[in-house]
Amino acid sequence: SFCTLLVHHTSYTRMWSKGMWPLAMLMALFADEASGLGRTLADCNYVASQFQSTCTSGPVASILQEPGQNVSCSGVNYCAGTTDASGVCTWQRKLCVTCSEVSGVVRIRVQSNGLPAGCYTTPEMLTEFDNDFEVDFNPAYDAMAPQHTPTTVSEIDTLVCDITAQEYERACLKQPRGEVPPQVLCT
Repeated sequence: SFCTLLVHHTSYTRMWSKGMWPLAMLMALFADEASGLGRTLADCNYVASQFQSTCTSGPVASILQEPGQNVSCSGVNYCAGTTDASGVCTWQRKLCVTCSEVSGVVRIRVQSNGLPAGCYTTPEMLTEFDNDFEVDFNPAYDAMAPQHTPTTVSEIDTLVCDITAQEYERACLKQPRGEVPPQVLCT
């Protein structure tokens, strides 16, 4: 399936360019409750402080409209910014990680333009895009009482990759390759 291919065959750089790294990082932080983190706003703010955010005044309407941090590297094969006469590529990384609490539920929000904080090599051009998602912070999880019990790869794909698979089908299978938005991975 598409999701299985994405998980097994996607390079780190491509995952980075798809803006999936913040989600993967958050999932790793909260994979089990042994992390010592609670579910308070203070705990969430501590996690948010561990990221090198480029925003200073909380969440923003669009990360693309915000100033970022310049990153420069030589030897970048497809520059996501500008390349000077000596071959140095410079782009802006933008990241905003914030927390909020509404009606007793703590949420963490990650906003990113999808561009990396360091040098990269990629088989295709990276394109800045507005990646903005928000989830409950460190939700309660009981491994002995799962909410879903998939038994096949197809059922796992449905739970984990439904949105990604729908985006892939819509963008990659129903449009000529040249008309696919640059942030969509078509393999």
